[in-house]
Amino acid sequence: MAARAYTRSLGRQSGSGSVGGQLLYTAQAGYVTVIRDISMFATGTGTLQGNVYYTTGSLQIHLMRDPILFDHIYHQELRQVLPVGANLMFGIAADFWSIAVTGYVLLDG
Repeated sequence: MAARAYTRSLGRQSGSGSVGGQLLYTAQAGYVTVIRDISMFATGTGTLQGNVYYTTGSLQIHLMRDPILFDHIYHQELRQVLPVGANLMFGIAADFWSIAVTGYVLLDG
């Protein structure tokens, strides 16, 4: 019998100031990792650039690189498979920020 897919946290962080290249999750061998939701929040004034991407080898693949209004929750729904060994990363700059990424981690095969 195949296992049911359950959404789980792939990574979440919060902080203040500017960060770039922060690691959220690394896709493991033997599993298929699917990113389902990205939620970001930030406080301050104006807009900011939210950046979520994955790296694999020398490639950097952007999943989200959008302007985000401060004091609003930005939510993006995906069905993006991460290659094995890929690192899910993010960058943001704000007075205060938080990010949460959820998805599925399924047995491969």
